[in-house]
Amino acid sequence: MVALPAMLFGSVRDSMKAPPAEPTGADVYLDTSGTDPNPEAMEGFKERFRDSNITPTPGAMFTATVIGEDFATKLFSADQFGDPNAPVEDVFDEKELAKIPEIEGMTLAQAKRWLERQATVKASDLAERARLLELIENPDVRKAAEKA
Repeated sequence: MVALPAMLFGSVRDSMKAPPAEPTGADVYLDTSGTDPNPEAMEGFKERFRDSNITPTPGAMFTATVIGEDFATKLFSADQFGDPNAPVEDVFDEKELAKIPEIEGMTLAQAKRWLERQATVKASDLAERARLLELIENPDVRKAAEKA
């Protein structure tokens, strides 16, 4: 049996007591409460994206809905005209980045991937909510829950 130095165990114990780090970047999820778009708005986004040669991906649609169509158009068309590895700060000014500070320090490609992930999380949340609503047997209670 090998004896391990006591200081090794001390550092392990100390690290276990440390508070967890604040989540940043890819670990942060946007608060999208109250941002579910109506179908007409979504169709409008899709049409205008296609007119701008932007594929209306879930991330592009999510960005247009939560942050704004102009921001989404600028981000999702930026790599057509420049370097996808350019920092977002090269494309967006401080006022625009204030709308979504989570992407500061990312490249355009990273920001797009992060927003695609956000869209996936949002879609899975909506699917789970719909599934749970279906479990409510009383139609009045279900209707009230749908509005909440």
